[in-house]
Amino acid sequence: MDRLRLGLVGLFVALVAGCVTDGDRTLVILNNKPPESDCTVSAEEGGFYLSSGVLDLETSTQPYIFTPIVRSDAEFSAGEPNGNLIFFEGADVVLEDTATDASRALIMALTENWTGRTHYFSGSVDPGGIAVVKYPLIDREQANEIAGHINAGHVAAPVMVRARSRIFGNIDGSQIASPYFTYPIDICIGCVPLPDPLDMDDVRCFGDQY
Repeated sequence: MDRLRLGLVGLFVALVAGCVTDGDRTLVILNNKPPESDCTVSAEEGGFYLSSGVLDLETSTQPYIFTPIVRSDAEFSAGEPNGNLIFFEGADVVLEDTATDASRALIMALTENWTGRTHYFSGSVDPGGIAVVKYPLIDREQANEIAGHINAGHVAAPVMVRARSRIFGNIDGSQIASPYFTYPIDICIGCVPLPDPLDMDDVRCFGDQY
């Protein structure tokens, strides 16, 4: 599927502790590609991508949505047209500090409310192919907890965390997981400007995040 209609894709999300083990480089997360003005993401390498994110929690405790480009380095088998097809099952996400006092304080405050998550979704990628998936790096419950600590003065904002995530699934009956991909996110209160109603390019597909 060349394009993913983000507004219509539903993910069944389960909240359990994420795992932290090394992955198989047959499946690789390349980068975080933002949606275009029609809120779709093209499944192709290259072009513009985000090297870090911003999540503004002033008006709502929204999740930070991640739309990574994922590549399969599995080899195509001419005799098996469905061989080496990777089926996605979900993603593990772990939030970590960035070695600052504010970041350490936030991660310590979140520990009892799970800094790790596993989000379940489905999809597939052909051998040697490219795909786009969507899942939260910070979910709504975590965002609500973070906003509460900031508003109570327990943590100074803006504060940056590192979200480490990997995608896991199945290839020819065997489990597979990508290496962890690290993505920094600045969390703030009121740092993202309000949408400009006259700017047709100012489209907020996922709310107040970049």
